[in-house]
Amino acid sequence: MLRSLVGSEMCIRDSLYIASGAIAVVMLCFSQVKSLEELGWTAVFGVSSITVPIVIVFIHAFVHEAPAGDDTLLNTETTWGACMSNLVGGVVFAYSGQILFPNFIASMKEPDEFPKCVFMSSSCMFAIYMVVAGLGYALLGKSVKSPITSDLGKAGASVVAEIVLIFHVVVGYAISANVFNGFVFYKIFPEADKMSADLSTKCFWFLITLGTIAVAFVIANVIPVFSDIVNLQGSTLGVLITYNLPALMYLKLCKPTGARRTHVWFFFFLGLGLMVVGTLGSFDQLIKDLGKGGVFPCKQK
Repeated sequence: MLRSLVGSEMCIRDSLYIASGAIAVVMLCFSQVKSLEELGWTAVFGVSSITVPIVIVFIHAFVHEAPAGDDTLLNTETTWGACMSNLVGGVVFAYSGQILFPNFIASMKEPDEFPKCVFMSSSCMFAIYMVVAGLGYALLGKSVKSPITSDLGKAGASVVAEIVLIFHVVVGYAISANVFNGFVFYKIFPEADKMSADLSTKCFWFLITLGTIAVAFVIANVIPVFSDIVNLQGSTLGVLITYNLPALMYLKLCKPTGARRTHVWFFFFLGLGLMVVGTLGSFDQLIKDLGKGGVFPCKQK
């Protein structure tokens, strides 16, 4: 996604360094917003902006429909490792933002309304994923690329879709960064108030956000096959905080009985199963991708 904006003629390694550096600068600016309430307006625009690349992609797909492969129900050419890595690691990673739920609840004027927010957001995410996956594969067949915006080529529509999509992703990570940076700030300065307007607090906050973004930049640009690492994280930590820990907390705090207790335990063991197959698939795909090249290798002319 980033490389398509920088230019395909440049070395892959250099183009990703430049593109990810530009995103790091944007993230640093967003990170200076200290409260989740102040990020609320960006969240609205960030969530709704996903419709722009979706519309562009499907208009392009309708115009350039794949000539063959559309009648295949399953992509039988994929390997089990790639399938499990993306199915469990990638999808669960997308839903694992619920680790931020306590922070969202604490910032709400009416916390009792939070279950409605979860239902609406989860329904929207499920609908978007199903539409993109189902309709994209139906129109483009086995030729579909990942991410699906790669099918747009190098036209102006591709640039528009990528820029809007990057904004969508940046907003999501800005919210996560806000919570994480706040955690780091209070661990270092337990008696301080991050919302204070004095210069020293602003400087400390800036240094903390700069440090976390710098670490993230180095990790993303040094670790090879980073997307596989993300899927591995989703298969392990993502499943843990999405399925297992919530189930155990509910059992401990609410002490359900009867059928509800059985349902919670089923949810817990479902998470364990997803963790096993997702982790095995992610490791299998990681090993295969590691053999294809080093850290952002340059293509041979």
